Amino acid sequence: MKVILLLLSLGLFVSCESKQPISCFYYVQQEKSFIKSEECISLSSSNDFIATDDSDIYIKKDIINRAYYNEYNLSNLRTDIGIFYFTKKGKSRKVLAFDNSADYFKDGLARTIGKNKKIGYIDTKLNIVIEPKYDFAFPFENKKAIVCNGCTKHKLGEHSSLIGGKWGIIDTDGTLIKPMKYSSFGETYKIILSLD
Repeated sequence: MKVILLLLSLGLFVSCESKQPISCFYYVQQEKSFIKSEECISLSSSNDFIATDDSDIYIKKDIINRAYYNEYNLSNLRTDIGIFYFTKKGKSRKVLAFDNSADYFKDGLARTIGKNKKIGYIDTKLNIVIEPKYDFAFPFENKKAIVCNGCTKHKLGEHSSLIGGKWGIIDTDGTLIKPMKYSSFGETYKIILSLD
């Protein structure tokens, strides 16, 4: 009985803790630099935070008002739980990190990380265009992207390598144009070069 109560109390503690505001860094145009906010995002609704129905996080109103927005009317946050794009209305999506910032849009799409920890793609309005279902995915290039399932990341010093799994090629609609049957990135990359 004591074990069950302990597990229940730990579960409640973790549940409550995950709803706490999380600090972040965001870019402010007037100061032309990133600044840190101690209470920037939250995983649950609150009066100071806004989001749309399909947002990944809730963002503090003053962050949304002060942030710098790019040509797509998007800004981004760097947090302890990942990097996010967000709109002026509070819609947000978690994205892969690239060059210490949010993933770039290539062929109109950027890589997103779903709640299932899989990778998919979003458009510049932060709509999910290709559902997160891949263990890894590369950016689009000439409307094609290499994706894999079952591959694992291995650290090589400050860089990483992807090993194993099955690899394939998708188009910007998410249609497999080469099936998930190749055994490495290198093998798949040769195929993608032959398609150009």
